[in-house]
Amino acid sequence: MTTSSRIRHALAVAACTAALGLAGVATAASAANAAVTEPAAGGGTIVTLVHASAVIPDTGSSCGTGSSSGNVQTCMRVVGSGLHIDSATASAHVINSGRTLQACIHGPQGTIGCTPFVFVPVGGTLSITWSPNRNEPAGDYCANTWRANSGGASPTEIGHQCVNVHA
Repeated sequence: MTTSSRIRHALAVAACTAALGLAGVATAASAANAAVTEPAAGGGTIVTLVHASAVIPDTGSSCGTGSSSGNVQTCMRVVGSGLHIDSATASAHVINSGRTLQACIHGPQGTIGCTPFVFVPVGGTLSITWSPNRNEPAGDYCANTWRANSGGASPTEIGHQCVNVHA
């Protein structure tokens, strides 16, 4: 992994940590002496950090707005090392228009857990955390955000973000 890749990975961890509201977790942003911002493909901003030594090893995160037209940011964060997962958190953060949402965590062996559908106002975040604190199967651990539709129609998946866990 190049220095630039490590720095971008550190930023992703820091951004999702902030989006997930994980207080007390050291982030690259809190350790940064300087940062440069640039537009990211598909929207958002990439911040290149000059100093980013406080990232937890082997912790991964992924965030994006999926098919929500930029309204809901779905994030997946896995904390651990190798196949050992301390915790995994899926979150859905509403940006500009309240929605009735459900957040789920899926792993290589299927659904791990889901929140009920709840109305999330602008600026609100719906999240679910799983804390196995043990070795788990290798593979993708994903956050899925579902939007409830009016009239009893089936829900629509508007967000899907994954972190690959491997030895």
